[in-house]
Amino acid sequence: MKMIDGIPEVIEGVAYYAHVDAPVADYNESQMPGTGKFGWEVNVAVSDEVFLKFKQAGFNAGLHEAGSRKYTPDPVITFYKWASNYNGTENTAPIVVDTDKQRVDYKIGNGSRVAIQWATLSYGKIKKIKRPSIHALQVLELVEHGDSNTPFTEDRMAF
Repeated sequence: MKMIDGIPEVIEGVAYYAHVDAPVADYNESQMPGTGKFGWEVNVAVSDEVFLKFKQAGFNAGLHEAGSRKYTPDPVITFYKWASNYNGTENTAPIVVDTDKQRVDYKIGNGSRVAIQWATLSYGKIKKIKRPSIHALQVLELVEHGDSNTPFTEDRMAF
């Protein structure tokens, strides 16, 4: 298997808030409307070992320590790909397939088990950013979009 910075090019984990069917506004767009940045993303809960490999390889964006996300106690890596590059050229969408490697177009629900094929994306003139970029996603076990593997309880209410 091909390695990137000592990390397998394909890693497995549990997907949360997968937006691989259509690009969505990135964080900066929601904070500063009008910036026009959109992309595909998926948050993947991974093992401590995989997370540590990304940290040791110098990744400094898209890494969330264990317990820092409300939806899982595990460490999370956000794989992201912008819909267009810095000069406005459109990027291709990540490829999404099932276990038979057939393309799919359904929404991926929270708790789905996935395999991610990724690459390194580095940018920034002043502050050097190194983040994992999604190239392809294979759905290994689908949780239907809208279903939840965590029941909603009174202690999770926002009011």
